[in-house]
Amino acid sequence: MSVWSLNRFRKLRLLLTGCRRRWLAHRHGVTVDKSASVSLSATFVCGEKGSIVIGEGSLVAFKTLLISVTANRQTRPITIGKNCFIGGGSVILPGVRIGDDSGRGDAGAVIVVPPAERGDEAVLPKKALHGEVDALHL
Repeated sequence: MSVWSLNRFRKLRLLLTGCRRRWLAHRHGVTVDKSASVSLSATFVCGEKGSIVIGEGSLVAFKTLLISVTANRQTRPITIGKNCFIGGGSVILPGVRIGDDSGRGDAGAVIVVPPAERGDEAVLPKKALHGEVDALHL
C-alpha cells in the first residue's frame, strides 16, 4: 500500500498561486510579495491599484476579506508587513497597517483600526460582535 500525500500537488499549487498573484496585481492592483502565501479563497476589495500590499513571507489564510475602500468610496490603504499571519475568516477593514512579524487576526477576527493605535481592542473575535457592535467605534 502506498502512502498518498497532498504534497503530490505542490507544483500545481505553486502554479495556481503564482497565477493568482499575477491576476491580483493586474486586475486589482494588489501587491503580493513572491514569498507570501495567499489562500485562493481570500477576497480583496480595492478602491484603487496599490491600495493593498502584502509583505514578504506573510500568510493570508482561507476566506479572509481585505477591504481598502470605505462606504463613501474613499480609499484607505491596507499594508501587511513581513512574516505576518492573518487567520482564516478574518476581516481587515480600510486603513489598517499590520507591522512586521505580527500574528494578527485570529480565526474569524475583525481588524478595525491599525493595531498600533488601539492595541488589542483592534482585534475582535467574531463572537464579540454579537451584542457588542458599539465596541467597534465606527
